[in-house]
Amino acid sequence: MDSTQASGVIQRERELKLGFHPEDLALLEASALILPASREEEPGSELHHLESVYFDTPDFDLARHGLELRVRRDGTGDWVQTLKIRRSGKGQGSGWFDRTECESTVDRPAVQLGDLPKGHGVGILHRKRVRQSLRAVFVTEVERRVYHVAGRNGGEVEMAIDVGKLSADRRSTPVCQLELEAKGEAPETLFQLAEALAESVDLRPETRGKADLGDELLCDAV
Repeated sequence: MDSTQASGVIQRERELKLGFHPEDLALLEASALILPASREEEPGSELHHLESVYFDTPDFDLARHGLELRVRRDGTGDWVQTLKIRRSGKGQGSGWFDRTECESTVDRPAVQLGDLPKGHGVGILHRKRVRQSLRAVFVTEVERRVYHVAGRNGGEVEMAIDVGKLSADRRSTPVCQLELEAKGEAPETLFQLAEALAESVDLRPETRGKADLGDELLCDAV
C-alpha cells in the first residue's frame, strides 16, 4: 500500500438505489430518454465502462465500521480512489443512502491513503494494523449509462443505470442497479422521479450497495 497520496475532496453523496430485472433494461432506458434534460445537457445519455476494485481487511473492519474504499477506472483511463462514510441508516428498506465521500486521483489500482480527513468516522483507518492488512477483496465491471435530469428546485438529478457483474474469490453475481443522485435537489425529488419511472418499469428498493453485495458474496463462499 502506498501512503503518498494527498488529501482528497470531501463531499456529501445522497442517492436512491433501485434494482430492476435485466430484461427491463431497454424499457428503463426508453423511459429515461423522455425525462426532462438539465439546462446544460441535451436529451440523451453518456456511456461509461467502469472497473472498480474494492478494499477491506480480512476481518472486514471497514465494512463493520460503515466504510467503503474503492479504486475505480472510468472511460478516460484515470483511476479515482473513493472512501465512503455512512452518515445515516439505509432508509429502512427504501434504498436511500446518505454518505460522506472523499475522492482523489491515484496513479494505479492500489490504495494510496496519505492524509485522511480528520473526524468523519474514519478512525479505524488510522490504525496501523488496519492499514497494513488492507487488500483487494472484490471487483466490479459495469457498463454505466448516465442521464442528467432537470430537478424541481433548479438543481439536477444524475440518473445512472449500471449493468455488469461483481467478482470475488472465483465467484460472481450480476449487478443490475439504478442510482438516482441529488445534485442540488431535495431527496423528495429522487423519490418522485422513481415513482414516475416505476409506472412503466418494475423497480424495487435496493438496500445493498455494491460493497454490500461483495461482502455477501464473500461470506457465502466461506
